[in-house]
Amino acid sequence: MKSRNQKLEFDCTGDEITFPGLEPDDTPDVGDEILINDESNQTGECLMPDLRLIKSKDGIVTSIEQIEPSDSKMSKFPIKPEKTLKCQNGSKIEIFAFKHSHFKIGNKVLINGKSGVTGRFKLRRVEMFIGKGVIKSFKFPETPRKVFKDKK
Repeated sequence: MKSRNQKLEFDCTGDEITFPGLEPDDTPDVGDEILINDESNQTGECLMPDLRLIKSKDGIVTSIEQIEPSDSKMSKFPIKPEKTLKCQNGSKIEIFAFKHSHFKIGNKVLINGKSGVTGRFKLRRVEMFIGKGVIKSFKFPETPRKVFKDKK
C-alpha cells in the first residue's frame, strides 16, 4: 500500500512518477526523491505533460527544466501533439496535453510550428488567447436567448 504522504504524477509516456515525502499539492524540486513506476534509484529523464523535463540520478531529482514544444530535446520522447487545429486565418495550432484535456488553460502550444507565439486565434465560434506559447483563456460567443413573455 502506498503512503499518503507523496505526490503522484504521470509523465507523457504514461509512466508513474512518485515523489515520496511531498504532499499532493507540493511542487517537486531539485534534491527530492523520485520513484519511476515504483522503482527507486532510477537515473534518467521524464517529460511531463506541462513540458517540464525532470532529470534524476540514483533516485534523486538533479534538475527540472521547462522546455518548449519546438525544443530538440522533445525528439527523445515518444510524444506528439494531442490535438491539431486549423484556425480561420489558416494558422495551425498543435496542443500538447493529455488525451481529452487539450482545451485547458496552461497547455503548451505550437503555432505554425513555432513556440512562444502570442496572439488571438479564432476556431469556428471560439476564440483562443495564447501568450508566449501557452493557452491563456478562451472566449465563447454569447448565444441569444429568446425572452418568453407571459400571455395575459
